[in-house]
Amino acid sequence: LSMGRRQQRIMRLTSKGIQNIRVSNGNEHVSSEHTYREVFYTALIDESLLVISYTDAKEHKYEIQGAIEVVQAINDRVATFMRAETQFLLNPAKSLKKAVETQKSIIRHYKSATCANVDQDTLKRFEEFMSSLKESDIKHVRTSNASERPKKLDRKNSNPDPSSLLHETKKDDVSTKLQQAIDAYLCRNTTECNARKRFLKTGVPSSSSPESVCQMVRKFVDSMAVYIWEHHLKDLEQYAATIPEDKRDEVIEYAIEDSLQRTIVNPVFPTVLSVLRGHCRDDDKKYLENAKMLALGSQSDFGIASEHVMPNGWASAIVTISMLERLSSPVKKLEVLVATARAVFSSFNEYESSKSHGGDYKPRYMSADDFFPIFLFVMCNSAVKHPHLNKALMWGLC
Repeated sequence: LSMGRRQQRIMRLTSKGIQNIRVSNGNEHVSSEHTYREVFYTALIDESLLVISYTDAKEHKYEIQGAIEVVQAINDRVATFMRAETQFLLNPAKSLKKAVETQKSIIRHYKSATCANVDQDTLKRFEEFMSSLKESDIKHVRTSNASERPKKLDRKNSNPDPSSLLHETKKDDVSTKLQQAIDAYLCRNTTECNARKRFLKTGVPSSSSPESVCQMVRKFVDSMAVYIWEHHLKDLEQYAATIPEDKRDEVIEYAIEDSLQRTIVNPVFPTVLSVLRGHCRDDDKKYLENAKMLALGSQSDFGIASEHVMPNGWASAIVTISMLERLSSPVKKLEVLVATARAVFSSFNEYESSKSHGGDYKPRYMSADDFFPIFLFVMCNSAVKHPHLNKALMWGLC
């Protein structure tokens, strides 16, 4: 429930999105509704107060019991929707068994001359497509592996699959319980909660320089991470008991960082974003002008070696990195960046393995000199419009 100035509001999570409902004389009226695609970020203020910010600049604040669980549910649904969108753009027939458009026609939208965004018709078709999905379809997407894997690899080879060099933390019941436990430390009547509230009350001065703003936030996040690790590690290890011991610390560290992003970084994100956006505006404008011209060139024009030219134009990597600006969390942005690199390596090896005609194929690695022009091609053909702003967020807050 959300108490507005004069009215009680109800927040309802549906299969399509989030409804803001006004109650009058026992009757419910939907005053606004946003799809999960329109959720920019969620911020957990305390155990009974949360904020949802949308891409249309609207922001709703709810006072509700169980805010920790509600934020977790919203974030899970947003993540599920984004994975479904990525799968749809890459291969609708195989991933969701409902071919609304062919892969090539969708990718052409991403590789249009303007390169600024996907056209509204494609987005409308996708949203209609998502609305028609059954719960079983969504669960299928949520549990499926979105990364491309090389075919017919020699698993006995001591060299690992190149995609395994880039770790992807998968959300499961263990990490969900870990994050809820850490959220409780940060939002209930604890030392951590009181320190966090003092920091948020003081706020981040909008007049500060970009470097000092990020340093101020990151320094506090790091100190809280150390405190939680030193004072609650034994309790958190109980939630992660089923995780292999050599991976347990990594999973706990990730859960701590994810909770700190949600409870500290997100509440001050508007101020940080405002400061960084002003600082990066000119550089991003110049990048976009150059990217539009470069996107018209072929792969060889970017200096990509002939043996690395992909027939599908690195479609998987382009779609992956185009999700960068759909996320507010710097850590999630960094995951998209890593996933893009993984998509490049995976796409390359899948294509090479397809040429082996059923023979044994050993994974091949790619040097930095080979990777860079490919990544440049991917960036210029993606929907990313603010690379300098995203870089500043990731560099300063991760």
